[in-house]
Amino acid sequence: MPTIQDAAPVRAEVAALQAVIGDRFLGSTAVGLAFFKQLFHDYYSFSPQLFTLIVREPALPPLLLEGHVRPLVAALRLMQAHVVEGLSDAQLGFRFLAAHTDAAEADARLASLQRVEQVWGDGPLPEGRIARHLTELVRERAAPSEHVQWALIAPVQIYAQALAASLCGSSATTIGRLLRQAFERWAGNFPLDPVWTSLSAQQARAELQTLESLLLRTPASRSGFRRRLLQRYGEAGSLASLCGDEVPAMERHGNG
Repeated sequence: MPTIQDAAPVRAEVAALQAVIGDRFLGSTAVGLAFFKQLFHDYYSFSPQLFTLIVREPALPPLLLEGHVRPLVAALRLMQAHVVEGLSDAQLGFRFLAAHTDAAEADARLASLQRVEQVWGDGPLPEGRIARHLTELVRERAAPSEHVQWALIAPVQIYAQALAASLCGSSATTIGRLLRQAFERWAGNFPLDPVWTSLSAQQARAELQTLESLLLRTPASRSGFRRRLLQRYGEAGSLASLCGDEVPAMERHGNG
């Protein structure tokens, strides 16, 4: 008979995210604290019900472990290695391939990823009361959250793309390039929180410098993040003066 302990592996996803993004990148910054506060709020709006479903359905823990938790942890660690160690595309690809030497095991994990993706997606609801309840819960409570999407879903999608490429015989350099480009796009989409509007110009500059030195490591991710920041909170004078030089005037207003 499954118990609540069977849900424990699923909790690893937020723990891994906090270890990599929180401890390594954002630390105790105001922006980092605001991000995790909102993420935890959104996560705990559905996780108790998720754990209840896991206890009721013995097939869910292994599926979520292989189709979400382990891929998420692997993706976050690869991202950390890319940023901290400065790996080349080839090195990043070899790092990924070294963890997936068993083709049958990799193929089984991709199948699990695709099954879990059906829960997050917008396709037809699956058959079965628990499967349907799980899908409805995730789509209604988790998927709409910008923070959950960025932190817990997008990294898994990046991992799945790399795994599919490896099973198709792509080279280490090709896989590494795919990962690097995806990580850079992902970083530039770091969620925005209202805390930015409460910061002085000096505080906002310090927060932005921290993000850019640790997470937004490329010109494209930096300019993309600044553009989003201006579009969302451009009325804040400190942000307009801070980001304005890098974003053309015609791009400062639009849909945030």
